[in-house]
Amino acid sequence: MKISQQIFVKRWKPILEEYEKIQNKVLPRSFRFVKDLCSAHHISNKELRRYYRKWQEGEKQDDSLLPAQRGARPGSRRTPKAIERNIMKAYRRFGSNRYELVLLFKPYYLDKTPSPATMDRIKKRYPLNPAQKKIIKRYEKVTPGELAYIDLTKVPKDIRTVFKVKNLYVAGLEDDCTRLTYSEILKDKKASTLTYFMARALSWFKQIYNFEFEPQSQAKFQSKSRTFFHSCKTKKLKFTSSLLEILCSITRTINLNDGGIMHHAIQYG
Repeated sequence: MKISQQIFVKRWKPILEEYEKIQNKVLPRSFRFVKDLCSAHHISNKELRRYYRKWQEGEKQDDSLLPAQRGARPGSRRTPKAIERNIMKAYRRFGSNRYELVLLFKPYYLDKTPSPATMDRIKKRYPLNPAQKKIIKRYEKVTPGELAYIDLTKVPKDIRTVFKVKNLYVAGLEDDCTRLTYSEILKDKKASTLTYFMARALSWFKQIYNFEFEPQSQAKFQSKSRTFFHSCKTKKLKFTSSLLEILCSITRTINLNDGGIMHHAIQYG
C-alpha cells in the first residue's frame, strides 16, 4: 500500500470505529453524538455514512476505504490502435510533449484527436527501451533563464482539514534548463496573489542563482491549462501588465522557500 493510501486509511479507520461505538452506544466513547464526531473531524454526516457503508461491504478491510477507480469501463472509449501507433511514431521521432502532439494531429483527426491527458496514457501503454529514451529531448533550453514553467495545484482535502482552512494552493516556478524550482503555499489563486508570487519567484532566482528572466513588453504565455488564468479572466485583470509594474518596483531583499512541480510555460526573450 502506498504512503498516500496509508495516510487515507489512518484518517478514516479511527473515525469509523468511533462511529460504531456511537451507533451501538458502547461506553466509554469519545463522542456522545454523531454530529459531535463530524464536527471534530470536519466531515459531513452523509460522507461518514458513505464510508461506513463501504467499510462494512468490504468486511472492514483497509482496502475497502480506498477510493475506487472512476471513469468509463476499460476499453469502451479507448483511442483506436491506428491513431495510437501514429502518435507513438511522432513521439519517438520528434520527442514532442503531450500538448505538441495534440497540435500536430489536430488537423488530421479533428474531433477524434486525443486530449493531452490521453496522450500521456498512450505513451505509458508503449514504454520505451533505454536506447529509445536517449533520443527523447527532455530540456528545451540550454541557457538558464530562457524558459520558465509555472503551475498551481490545490492541496488535498485531508491536508486542508488539518490546517482548518477551506482553500490552500501550492504554486511553483521552474527553470527549464537547470530544473531549479521555487514554490510557495498560497491561500487563494487571485490574479494579484499569483502576480506577487511570480515577482518573488523571479527575485529568488536572481538573488540565489543570478538567473534573470527579463520579460518582453508582450510576454508570450504558453498556457497548458485554464486553472492559472481563471481568476484573471473572471476579475477582468490584466495579469501581464500588473506583473511588469510590480517587477519594476519590487525590492531584491525577500526571504523565500523552494520546491514544486510545474506544467504552465512562460516564454521570455
